[in-house]
Amino acid sequence: MANDDPASTDKTSLSEVFDVLTHGSRQRILLELVDHNPRTAAEFEAEEFAGGEGNHDTLKIELHHAHLPALADAGFINWDSQTGTITRGPRFGEIEPLLTLIDDHQEELPTDWP
Repeated sequence: MANDDPASTDKTSLSEVFDVLTHGSRQRILLELVDHNPRTAAEFEAEEFAGGEGNHDTLKIELHHAHLPALADAGFINWDSQTGTITRGPRFGEIEPLLTLIDDHQEELPTDWP
């Protein structure tokens, strides 16, 4: 029987971290949770948050049907789809050092970095 509880599995692999961070919206959500916990999904629906990427309705759909579920499935966030509340998940601590490093060195990242 498989154990689907992300909190009870082994540490997050580097490949899993990079897979989750492949999209800029996911990176921005996680970076926001480093300093501001909890958040609401509505905060991430604003066009300013998306960095001017694409259509607002499309971004909202992607947020609710792809990005938030992917982060929740990985255990990095807890997302209550009814209230829209987003908090740090049981595995957030495993990626927090990387997120802090990214945040602290943003000026050294490529200009097209999400």
